[in-house]
Amino acid sequence: MDTMFAELQETVRETGIWNGEQERSHAFQLSPDVYELGSDQLNQLNQLAPAIDEVLGGISRIVAISEQPDLCGKMLPYGRIGNTLKQGTPYKLPNNRPRNLPILRKCDLLIDEQGHIWLAEIDATNPRSWGYSIIGRRICQVLRPEAAQLPGVAAYIAAECRRRRIDAVTFLFGDTQRFYEPEFAIIARELKLLGIEMAVINELQVDVHSGVMRHARTGEVLPPTLIDMPPMNYNKPLIDWLRAGLKSGTLQCLISPKHFLASKSLLGVVSNAVGDPAIEALVRSQISESALRVVRSHLPMTHIIGRDWTTPQLSNHHGLVLKQSVASGMRGIYFGDEPEFGEALLAASRQRGANILQREVTNRRFAWQRFDERGQLDPPGEWQLRLTAYFSRTGVEDIAITARPNKAVHGAKDAILTGTVLV
Repeated sequence: MDTMFAELQETVRETGIWNGEQERSHAFQLSPDVYELGSDQLNQLNQLAPAIDEVLGGISRIVAISEQPDLCGKMLPYGRIGNTLKQGTPYKLPNNRPRNLPILRKCDLLIDEQGHIWLAEIDATNPRSWGYSIIGRRICQVLRPEAAQLPGVAAYIAAECRRRRIDAVTFLFGDTQRFYEPEFAIIARELKLLGIEMAVINELQVDVHSGVMRHARTGEVLPPTLIDMPPMNYNKPLIDWLRAGLKSGTLQCLISPKHFLASKSLLGVVSNAVGDPAIEALVRSQISESALRVVRSHLPMTHIIGRDWTTPQLSNHHGLVLKQSVASGMRGIYFGDEPEFGEALLAASRQRGANILQREVTNRRFAWQRFDERGQLDPPGEWQLRLTAYFSRTGVEDIAITARPNKAVHGAKDAILTGTVLV
């Protein structure tokens, strides 16, 4: 067994993600390779961060106006955008504080054969992969101990908590997300090292008494500040209490629950690839020319597909990908060269804007290696990468890397997980 493999295994196990049976249920591949982020790409990402912030702010204002008939009257574009972005999102909460944006925005990036960075998805309200970015950092510290790294998700969250004079937070998760609990525990341990306590708790373990959240079994009072308001289904009293707190402004979430900012349809609105003049005028009324220019330079052509939207005329399906607007992993994704694509596209066109059609990015291939089960290195193969970047308002805080030997890049047992170093 390679000594580097043994050290990597031990490093991953120390995070707790592979405790007991989790080494099988939460398996991924180990590699001696890491992603090297050069200064040019770092500058691109740091320019992209404030542009994304402005885009999210503009979309948030559009949605807020769409909820006020006295403001938008019968102006169809407001309602069309607002209704589309809320398709499939939980709670349908009123957007009564449009300036209150999530403090950290997860974005999936792809690198094409020329090295250009493409913005495949914005998932601005999802903290559920932070733990994997921490694992990626640990892997990089083993493989490239001398290399500089980005600041890190935990460091940014801890700094934001200190800025707000918060020393403890609650990471609440829905019962349907319990598979990810080991990852949430990684975040908690990392924040504790930085002086911030974080309670990780399932919705079913929470009671509300005398205006505070408590652990249902121990009665312990939970920190009042939430990381976010996750999708939940089984604790209606808690959900109702949280909704009331959001409406009154008494509940504080670091990742504000604007779930419409996680819809892939957001990219279709910003791209406006069919050149709808009404949509373009509305977008430009809320987002500056400079921010639109920066984001669009990294955004593949993206159409919203649905009854209320103009369907592009397609001569063929080559080089396209259909995505469900609210879904994770590879669920609801069809590539143009798949036999199911045509039927899926027809079904999507009959729905109400719950899907997007995006130009497929031809990924750059990386000659990476992986360790086999015995700890021996396989020969270099062609691996395609997804860069999961975490943007603050002003810059990129970290990038976790997922690699697979085909274009369907997502977290899986045959995928490499690693991190990013600066070069």
